[in-house]
Amino acid sequence: MLNSFDPFSGMISFDAEISGNDPAAYSPEPDMTNEEYKTFKELLTPAIQRRISPLIRISIRDYLKNNGVKARGVTFEPVKAASGPVLDISPVIYIDSLYEAYRTGSLGLNDIASIIVSEYFKYLEPPFKNLPDILDFKTARKRLAFRVVNTGLNAELLSSVPHMDILDLSLIFYYLVNDDSGSLSYCTITDHLINKWNLSLEKLYNTAVKNAPRLLPLSLSTLDEAVCRIIEPKTADNQDIGQGGSAPGSASGYNYDSDPGSKTGQTKKPWGTAAFVLTNTAGTHGSAVIFYKGVPEKCYELIGESYFILPSSIHELILVRESMVRDPLELTKIVRSVNLSSVSRNEFLSDKVYHYSPAAGCIEYA
Repeated sequence: MLNSFDPFSGMISFDAEISGNDPAAYSPEPDMTNEEYKTFKELLTPAIQRRISPLIRISIRDYLKNNGVKARGVTFEPVKAASGPVLDISPVIYIDSLYEAYRTGSLGLNDIASIIVSEYFKYLEPPFKNLPDILDFKTARKRLAFRVVNTGLNAELLSSVPHMDILDLSLIFYYLVNDDSGSLSYCTITDHLINKWNLSLEKLYNTAVKNAPRLLPLSLSTLDEAVCRIIEPKTADNQDIGQGGSAPGSASGYNYDSDPGSKTGQTKKPWGTAAFVLTNTAGTHGSAVIFYKGVPEKCYELIGESYFILPSSIHELILVRESMVRDPLELTKIVRSVNLSSVSRNEFLSDKVYHYSPAAGCIEYA
């Protein structure tokens, strides 16, 4: 879930997710201008408004997602006090799937309004109730992390958020919210907010890099194990690969502990497989973990040799042993083919293939 900042209303907004309401599932991008949708929007706004306080103003508009994709969302904006504007925080509840249900006749307008309002009230409870803490950096800093996006496809987004460019990618920062169910919501850090904190980009980066391994620990699995986890999650064996290997066909993973004094996950010998899946334990925006401090080196230690990095999506990377690759250009062809056939625009990361070796000491283009 990518969060939004609305520079026109001064709202900081975080993404609220209704089950099965993932904007990435709607491809190609929906037509935001068709008359049927305009009518739906005009009817839905008062239907929602009747169910909540008149001191809350309903706004339904398009929100910028990853790679320039736009999605329809509802924001609940408190009416400004006479003393002047304040910086408010509101969930963005995306309605693309609900509009699709309305269009096909499976949900009526009143049902949709009730669902949206029910979601809104959920976000008035903890931990979301405490989101105004984000305005205080001393409180917010423990929940700051980062994710990775394609630089070229996110020019509009990057124009309003602090970021760091690495190769053809950019690191952007967010405030992470966990609820009791384990689901995650994100509030993207904008130029507006970092200026309010009076914070430098360097300090923001150092804070996020320190927090990320704790908030979203790294997970490294063999490719076979990752596939097994998808196909047979109930039978997956979650033993730690770092403690003596994994059973054939299991879905175990290595959870990296960034504390250099920790012995968690230490291995006695490299793994013998050819390819690995690198992500975080949440499986969301997991491609960022390759930029955690010490992770490229730790992956080298576990794999036992230099490796290529294939950007599967914004959520995960595929690492391939260098000794298994005769021509890196073939890897590029594979990445481009998979991106075209299987990766939605909203989840696309890059068509490039990267490489890590201890001789280079950094990630570079293959």
